[in-house]
Amino acid sequence: MSADRCSFCSRTRDDAAVTELVVGPYVTICDACIEAANRMVDEVAGKPMQLFEECTFCGHPEARGQFTAEGTDIRVCDTCICLCVEILAEQRAARTLPQARIVKR
Repeated sequence: MSADRCSFCSRTRDDAAVTELVVGPYVTICDACIEAANRMVDEVAGKPMQLFEECTFCGHPEARGQFTAEGTDIRVCDTCICLCVEILAEQRAARTLPQARIVKR
């Protein structure tokens, strides 16, 4: 696994379409793939889903959620997709917050 390349689309940090990469223990996923997978999760919400093999993001051996986004030899459960969405939101918020200053009395 390369921390500089999306395991789904193979885009690198240098690709104009990639703003951020989230590095998991086993795979890396770019913000564009996270957003696409999150849209799929929304589309299938509440529909019965089949169990899938191990999530290659977290390594959990059984389905943690109801959905998996799949790429070539890569499967990410909806629980991990939601976690990635939260990570991206936190990273984006951190970039827009002003830097704190220490003021001595």
